[in-house]
Amino acid sequence: SAAGARAALLTAVPFVLSAAGALYIGKRSQERGERYRHLAIPWFASSALFFCFSSAASASPRWGFACLTLAVVGGTAPSALLNTIAASASAGPGQAVAMSFYNAVANLGGLIGPLFIGLVVHHTGVYTVAMHGLGLLLATAASLVWYMQRWGL
Repeated sequence: SAAGARAALLTAVPFVLSAAGALYIGKRSQERGERYRHLAIPWFASSALFFCFSSAASASPRWGFACLTLAVVGGTAPSALLNTIAASASAGPGQAVAMSFYNAVANLGGLIGPLFIGLVVHHTGVYTVAMHGLGLLLATAASLVWYMQRWGL
């Protein structure tokens, strides 16, 4: 149906924009020789957008969609930089183990995240708490990355 096709296309919008954002952030990060701020700042912005999502969605479905789209872009576009930071944190034969562990934890997050959102929405009946939880997790991750830079890691 037309509504199903429209929904599928709208679902793709955040991820198409994330791909473009990943290229931009990666290029800019490489030009400036800096990874940590290019990772932390979009995550901080994304965190704030997740906290604003409920208000934006209450104002208008379009505002809610725009807010959620930008939150997803800010949360996913700089992920390639995280991969490079993880790879540079170890060297030699230990790097294979470290990257495997990193990948396993990331995949576990891909399983737990949607379950978390589903459970919270099921128990509360609203997305507000789940979006605030995502915002809090992103703010924590952004803070850790920001301080990793300051600690010289």
